[in-house]
Amino acid sequence: MRHSHEQQVLTDWVKDHKIPNALCVTLTEKQFVNGIPLDGIRSDQNFRHFLSLLNRKVYKSAFTRFKRKLYIVTVKEVSGTGRHHRHCMLETPKHIKLPSFVELINHCWTSTDFGYEHTHISEPYNEDGWYDYILKSRTKADFLTSIDWNNTHVPTH
Repeated sequence: MRHSHEQQVLTDWVKDHKIPNALCVTLTEKQFVNGIPLDGIRSDQNFRHFLSLLNRKVYKSAFTRFKRKLYIVTVKEVSGTGRHHRHCMLETPKHIKLPSFVELINHCWTSTDFGYEHTHISEPYNEDGWYDYILKSRTKADFLTSIDWNNTHVPTH
């Protein structure tokens, strides 16, 4: 599938700001909680809460005192059946072993209101392939706003 010029520029920019020591993460979301439907705004708020929980666990007081946080690119998608979910490239902190970090991600995600227990977390076997997958336009209503810029944090050059 051919990208528009804007999509290609955005894809190139994201790939140029790769996440160090990255994990490929897919997080599914509950579509209703207490009769309240999930929408884009609630999804963004829920994800922001997840990142706050995770960064607080990883960096303790340095998260609030020094604004230390994990690098992440997060992309919002809605499947063909209307289910909201997230794809991410998430930095693995050097001071936490991978199995413990995966457990921490799952714990923080399911601690949020809309965090659903079905997740997929793996080390990338092909980083460019994962970036191409999460930046595909097929399942995005608006490609240019599918990257959650408020919750994305990438290294600067």
